[in-house]
Amino acid sequence: MRPAAALLVLALAGCGSEAQDAGGPGQTAAYGEWVRKQVPMGVAGGGGTVPASIAVFPPASRRDGHFCEVAVNGSRHKLLLSEGAWPRELDVKLREGPNVLDLYDSTTERSCRRSVDTREGTVFTFQPTADGYDLVQRRTE
Repeated sequence: MRPAAALLVLALAGCGSEAQDAGGPGQTAAYGEWVRKQVPMGVAGGGGTVPASIAVFPPASRRDGHFCEVAVNGSRHKLLLSEGAWPRELDVKLREGPNVLDLYDSTTERSCRRSVDTREGTVFTFQPTADGYDLVQRRTE
């Protein structure tokens, strides 16, 4: 590996590390691992974007300071469980075609990562289940 590429890899490896996120409720090793998997992916040269919406339903038990965090192609959006009305909805721009949506719930320390394709729909819902979360995708009505 060339020295410049090696430095870039090392710099990126430190982004979003546990040390930067440590200290509050939900800041666990499982969360640190989830954060390390989030690598921002831009739009490929000349690729377009499409508007999409992501609804997030809260876990069964909500505790102060805990959160659900949604990553859209690596770009993170933290939703505090103690703030605002639920379900929460995010309006985002997705790449045309394949994308990655990932949710982390700090109360259960579980995540749900799915590859989605905007040609199959642009309305998404993360719903809690007995085993964590599930993602439902549907077309715009």
